[in-house]
Amino acid sequence: MLLAIMKKTESPTASMTDPLPVEITTDPSRFDLGVVHGYLSRSYWAEGIPRETVARSIAGSLGFAAFFSGRQIGFARVITDRATFALSSHCS
Repeated sequence: MLLAIMKKTESPTASMTDPLPVEITTDPSRFDLGVVHGYLSRSYWAEGIPRETVARSIAGSLGFAAFFSGRQIGFARVITDRATFALSSHCS
């Protein structure tokens, strides 16, 4: 999936914003656990969370990773029964 994130341009002659291509994936094999754990372990809501806990939480939910220029720049997971309920969590 490709998502265009809009960036304000600094150019005085441009009247529109320039799109930045951000790729969003739900493929767990592409998630960078080191990036996700590194961010969460320094956050106020999950400070010091063990890497294994992050890995288990991702494995038990629906994850979304955002990539820009091949680098993971964001992550969110959805806790869901995949039928009628969903709750977003651990967005970064």
